[in-house]
Amino acid sequence: MPPQAAARERRWTRLDASSWDAAVAQSPCATPFHSREWNEHVASNDARFEACAWSLAGGPEGELVLPGVRRRGGLRRGPFGRFVASQPGVYGGPLARSGALGPEGWRAFVDALPRAPFGRLACFGNPHDPLPESVRASFAGPNFASAERTTMWVELEKLPVDALESYESNCRRNTRKALREGIRVSRVTDVAGAREYHTIYVDSLRRWGSDGERAYGPEWFVRALERPGLELWCAREPGGRMAAGGLFLFGARHVVRELDPGFGARMKLVLFCNQSYGRAAMEALAALSRKSPTFELTVVLSLKGPGAETTLRRRLRGSWRRWKLARKLGVRVLGASDVNAPEFLAQLPQRAHGLVVGFNQIFRAPLIARFEVLANAHPSLLPFYRGPVPSHWVLARGEAHSGCTLHRLVEAVDAGEILAQVPVETAGCASAAELDQRIAQRSLPVLTGWVEHLRDGRAWKATSVDARAFYANPADYLSFPD
Repeated sequence: MPPQAAARERRWTRLDASSWDAAVAQSPCATPFHSREWNEHVASNDARFEACAWSLAGGPEGELVLPGVRRRGGLRRGPFGRFVASQPGVYGGPLARSGALGPEGWRAFVDALPRAPFGRLACFGNPHDPLPESVRASFAGPNFASAERTTMWVELEKLPVDALESYESNCRRNTRKALREGIRVSRVTDVAGAREYHTIYVDSLRRWGSDGERAYGPEWFVRALERPGLELWCAREPGGRMAAGGLFLFGARHVVRELDPGFGARMKLVLFCNQSYGRAAMEALAALSRKSPTFELTVVLSLKGPGAETTLRRRLRGSWRRWKLARKLGVRVLGASDVNAPEFLAQLPQRAHGLVVGFNQIFRAPLIARFEVLANAHPSLLPFYRGPVPSHWVLARGEAHSGCTLHRLVEAVDAGEILAQVPVETAGCASAAELDQRIAQRSLPVLTGWVEHLRDGRAWKATSVDARAFYANPADYLSFPD
């Protein structure tokens, strides 16, 4: 049978959602841009189109699948109709479940297009299954249009060894340079951030001379924040200005498979704090947790000392207050009369990080070992004024400055490795509580920055000061006043 006659025997059939997902999962040439999720997102931003995938069986390549978006309405066929198999700048096109189409499969696909249930076809390149030179001339005519787009596609495994080593070295060097210069990489989760990225995106299009601005407006990126599997990430300069970014689609391809077992999991932080000195950190980290889907916060309040729940009435009242606080903050809130008790340790999440900001209990070795990292925000410039009430003694001894020290928590009191220090003046503070509140507010950027570095896996550069230069009458360890 001649190829043209065979093409007339083939029938286009629309796939349901599960068949579409299965075809993309099975094809070794599929990219995330062939997925139903991506095309549904594209269609959701333009009411003229609907996401759909078509199957063409009976050819030399076996079953062929064409995902994309199709114009709605009565004009979806003929010269006014349009089917977009890939948006500008991304991959797309037909897929064979068994492998690459090859010259015969591509030619059969082209021959079957006049009988397709849509009008003109816009189909761009797929680096996994490029259009053969021998078929390129055939892929033109009144019913379909094709274009080859230049992409940043690089097959690293096919590079010479010396070129691959050079590429990896450049990546590491550029990453270290960006970190040294204070560049921060984080996920964009709010509308303002999506609109800010669109400004950068449009500017890059203008510099490259592209017309893609018409395809991707600001609302396109805003809606992308709500789509599963799509994430917008950006790099910001030290002043907060967004410098670069990208929209990432997570799928079977373009993903490094050999990962650390903890990679991609939600970063879990346990915050041990009180509701005076630790309140600012509690509220700031709860807000960060609500905005970041990769960060999970648990707050632990002490039930020892003034917060002890020694009667049934106090326990009921305490449970009610913690429930209200958890609802207000949107995080899990626990109470602990003994943080070293086995029954409390069993409530802590696995592979968690810990932060202590004002807590009146001693941490023993089993509890400390439970955490990947456990840090303490002590309200003085260590190694001076160690102990439970440093702000009281700082004011009592007439010091003009104090501060906050973020340090690794060890069994010895206030003796761990220093991670950061923030000096704070004491002028105008009439009580230890006022000084504690000032220190809590001034140290907040350091604490949130440290948590973000844990969440994003960024390097942390420890910073410290000469504490002796800030204290006129320093003391080592001072306990509670008589």
